[in-house]
Amino acid sequence: MGMEVTNPPPHYIMSTITTNSRVEYIRAMINECLRADYMSCASCGELITNDRLDIPCCEQPVWGTNKEHFRRFISEKKELTRTRMNSYGSNKDKTIRWGVSIPTFIYEFIRGALKPYGEKVVDDKYDVQWWMKHFPMFCVPEKI
Repeated sequence: MGMEVTNPPPHYIMSTITTNSRVEYIRAMINECLRADYMSCASCGELITNDRLDIPCCEQPVWGTNKEHFRRFISEKKELTRTRMNSYGSNKDKTIRWGVSIPTFIYEFIRGALKPYGEKVVDDKYDVQWWMKHFPMFCVPEKI
C-alpha cells in the first residue's frame, strides 16, 4: 500500500503522488515541476507576470517556462560533460570530480517536497552516487 503525499509545493503547484519508492516520487515531482506553465527567471527564480514583462527582475534575466529552462540546462550539462578532462568528470589537476548538476528550480522544488519527511536532496557522497545512478540526466561524468 502506497503512502499518499499531498504537498503545498513551491511555485504554487499542487500534486498528490502515491508511492513507496523514493525514485518514483522524485521522478513524479520532476515531471510535475516541468509541467508548470508559468514564466519565471532562470537566474533568480522570480515568477514573471504579464505586468512585469518590461521590468528586469535581476542583472541577467533569463525568462521562460520550466521546460525551456530544462532544455537550456540539458545543453549546458552536455557542454560541461564534454569539457571534463576524463570520463569520470575530473578537472585537469584531478582535484575536483563533478558528480551531479541539478537545475536550481528543480532542486528547490524537490527540496520543498522532501522537507516534510525530514529528507535532504543530496546529503553526502552516497546520495551523489544515488542521483548519478537513478537520474542520469543530471549526471556530469560519463562513467560513475
